[in-house]
Amino acid sequence: MKIKIIIILGNFLLSQLLDDSMNINYIPTSVNSSGMGGIYIPHNIDNEINFSHLSRFGGIYRLDAIQYNNILFTAHGVSDIVNTTQAWTNIDGDGPAANEIDYSKISYFDVKDYNITISKIIKNKYNISIKGTLSENYNRYGFGLGLNIVTTKREYKWFDYYLGIYDMLSFKIWPRDGSFLSSSSCSDCEGYLEFYEPKIMVSLERRFLKSLNVLTLYGMYKDADGESTVDYRFGSKITLTDNIDIFLGKSRFKRLSFGFSISNQLFNIDYSYIISADDLPFDNSYNIGLGININQLIEKGGSFHP
Repeated sequence: MKIKIIIILGNFLLSQLLDDSMNINYIPTSVNSSGMGGIYIPHNIDNEINFSHLSRFGGIYRLDAIQYNNILFTAHGVSDIVNTTQAWTNIDGDGPAANEIDYSKISYFDVKDYNITISKIIKNKYNISIKGTLSENYNRYGFGLGLNIVTTKREYKWFDYYLGIYDMLSFKIWPRDGSFLSSSSCSDCEGYLEFYEPKIMVSLERRFLKSLNVLTLYGMYKDADGESTVDYRFGSKITLTDNIDIFLGKSRFKRLSFGFSISNQLFNIDYSYIISADDLPFDNSYNIGLGININQLIEKGGSFHP
């Protein structure tokens, strides 16, 4: 066991760290977060169960999340991707002609992640979360673990803030014949290790009148050209009545997002609409959610009769 741990740590120090677009840390898992541009919202440690469904890019990408107390389960990714690598019988500079495609050899595959995240508040100062991941990519499977540390809400003069490190030590193992201790990260290898790049998260909150305004920074992001830019998310939640809130947001990857939440003592229904950035050739997205207060439901359940 000690040898395996040493080898994993050795690979971590020698391997190139990845910035994975499927990393659940940076994808909104609640409607409130989506409607507010993808800002950081701490997991609710209460007796409420929340369901969330996110459909992005016209339904190409989907995320489903269930959260109860400090446990969050998510399943997200892209399904039924067409694989034509075995179907082209003759490829030239112009691509295959219609009669050069063997349609019987067209297959499909999924790129999905299944995550379970368990959070624990330590001494009312730090929110420690452990993330487990099962990945499916082109009929191959990998599994990984991750560690995040975020402070609880702190106050500083005229604003509140959270400060954390995501993926302090996070890795994914793609096994080879049942063994995962192989060569360094390499997508062409039969088995390998991937390590995620740690990132510092800073989130600032300021209440003004009946609004909550949040700016979250998730470190630097490298685009397709290799240029670095700040991954920022900004959003506001405006309380109209005791039962109705509206959301507004913007981020580096979203031109605009907006939504609403309607709630009572037992339930809340949330909806957000996300407009893609101008440089993305995808349709707009939506996020819908339902929350149920378990304690209130049990308490009031005794007064319901058929």
